Amino acid sequence: MRFKNLINNLLTSGIQLTDPDTVRRIKTLNTIFIFFILAVVCAGLFFLYIGADILFSSSMLAALLLIPGVFILRKTKNIFFVGNYAIFIAWCALFFISWNTGAITYEGVIQPSWILSAALILLAIFLNGYLSGTIWTILTFPPTNHLKKGLFESSKTLSQG
Repeated sequence: MRFKNLINNLLTSGIQLTDPDTVRRIKTLNTIFIFFILAVVCAGLFFLYIGADILFSSSMLAALLLIPGVFILRKTKNIFFVGNYAIFIAWCALFFISWNTGAITYEGVIQPSWILSAALILLAIFLNGYLSGTIWTILTFPPTNHLKKGLFESSKTLSQG
């Protein structure tokens, strides 16, 4: 029973609110923080194993930047700020890894980057509403599309001339 109370306290950030929607959002945000931290650390260890030191460093940096989010949420209970913070760190890590591995080039595998970006937008809508999801859509997709188009155009001109 004590383990269950400990996990519940971790996921709810110790709040005793009567509003179930706020408790659900805080639980979801803490779960996402824990998942992102573990996923980025595992990805970093994989990158270390294959010898991609820059990706290992960026993954560990993303994990270290995500850890304070749990404590900030616990202290402030500000779902809007901490949710956008988590989405920003996850998007930066995703963009850097995709860009560095060639997943954003025309020849690369573009779909996983787009699918994960869309998942981040859905997370923004769930945590902070439609306005936040719209802003993240504007911030997420054009840089990916612009970079892909720019790389495709430059590779096309290089192959022709």
